[in-house]
Amino acid sequence: MKCLKKCVIFCMLLMLLIPSGVFAADSYEFDEYGFKIDAGTNMIKARPASIAWEELASKKNVPLNKVWTVEFSDKVTMDKIAGIAIERNGEFIPVKISLMQGNKVSVTPADKFTGSTEYTLKVFLENGKNYKMDFTTVSEMRNVDDEPNYNYTDASSIYINETVKGSFAEDDYNDFYKVTLPQDGRLDITAVQLDGGKLRVYLYGQNGDDGSSIDYTYDSTTANLSKGLQAGTYYIKVYYSNYYGEYELTNSFTPQTIQNDSAQSSYIKAPQLELNKTKQGHIGYLSDTNVYNANDFYKITLPQDGTLDITATQLDGGKLRVYLYGQNGDDGSSIDYTYDSTTANLSKGLQAGTYYIKVYYSNYYGEYELTNSFTPQTIQNDSAQSSYIKAPQLELNKTKQGHIGYLSDTNVYNANDFYKIALPQDGTLDITATQLDGGKLRVYLYGQNGDDGSAIDYTYDTTTGRISKVLQAGTYYIKVYYSSYYGGYSLTNSFK
Repeated sequence: MKCLKKCVIFCMLLMLLIPSGVFAADSYEFDEYGFKIDAGTNMIKARPASIAWEELASKKNVPLNKVWTVEFSDKVTMDKIAGIAIERNGEFIPVKISLMQGNKVSVTPADKFTGSTEYTLKVFLENGKNYKMDFTTVSEMRNVDDEPNYNYTDASSIYINETVKGSFAEDDYNDFYKVTLPQDGRLDITAVQLDGGKLRVYLYGQNGDDGSSIDYTYDSTTANLSKGLQAGTYYIKVYYSNYYGEYELTNSFTPQTIQNDSAQSSYIKAPQLELNKTKQGHIGYLSDTNVYNANDFYKITLPQDGTLDITATQLDGGKLRVYLYGQNGDDGSSIDYTYDSTTANLSKGLQAGTYYIKVYYSNYYGEYELTNSFTPQTIQNDSAQSSYIKAPQLELNKTKQGHIGYLSDTNVYNANDFYKIALPQDGTLDITATQLDGGKLRVYLYGQNGDDGSAIDYTYDTTTGRISKVLQAGTYYIKVYYSSYYGGYSLTNSFK
């Protein structure tokens, strides 16, 4: 096992999560005190009274509705955990255990902690090793309005998920508070003027009021702000708004449970998406430098021509946009896009190549799911050319299959297929072209100069196009045109 600091790391989350109480449906269940059910507290009590502990540094001023996260090294797998418990005054308190991403487990007290109280977090492993960490909670409500805190550089530090007291008096018109968010999430701020007067609340990033405010409320007895923010340092200013008296300031932080993806804000370093997979991420959170993570780029590679279906869902009920680009990303025009929608869908017939998907926040922050589904075109592409000059020869009285209308990663359609047909004598040439996926196409018949000259005959947009013409012996060209529909087709010629 690695050394202690690498084996068990305790981190502080900033708001009450709602765990399931078990690691997984088919995994290990824990009882109400955090012990594995097949072992339970009896197994722990059976250990020697002089149990050996490896101790971690104690913590102070722990919020009352805090969740502990225990992170294990790769060598400590879930089957090796006998229990994770919290003890107070020699007794274990009820907790809920939940598996998080990676080798992390959250430990949530059934009820919020008591203020100004000592607790011990204990971890028991099946191999007999035991770890503990003492911690002390904050008081029920602190007065942290320590003057002078009228400038953000002298701001009073507050903990997340805490209510503090403050007051305004003559020559004391505003108070600054500093809060640090350990991860992306939603910060809710409530300030109440307890004497019935009014106040204002401003939220700033790491530069305080040397920069623009992220958000603010105007004159109100109860002022509320709610913002999706990235991990970082923020400042809250409470302003008296011409009313003196006491106030309470509450902050509540809801961490984003879906980890941020590996996506990038530029297509240049976009991570590769696997075909036919679902990816989760979150977007739209504002940084403490007042910049949004406005878009996430992904790279996807198609091995052959086919249909790419993209679905992006904003899981918090907000809206987003999805853009599809070719190999030049947003340095070029988009191939397709959706506008503001909770669930955005794109479907496009594409040639083999490299493409980029951009998920855009559309002024809503939160988590999203991005699913791609690729359906390859089963009818192999024919040997046809987009110019009559190099058109392949058609055999008389034969059927040829191909596909058409797919867009390349350079944003160009394979819009038409040319074939060359030689008639050995005068006769009647019958041509039938059918769009096999239910779309429409056009068929053109040209003489020896191809489309450098006028068409001899043609059909317009139809699923099955037919031409029948009495022709002299000679060289002719047939063009199958996509008519804004992609898919497979069959081309039959009959000569009499």
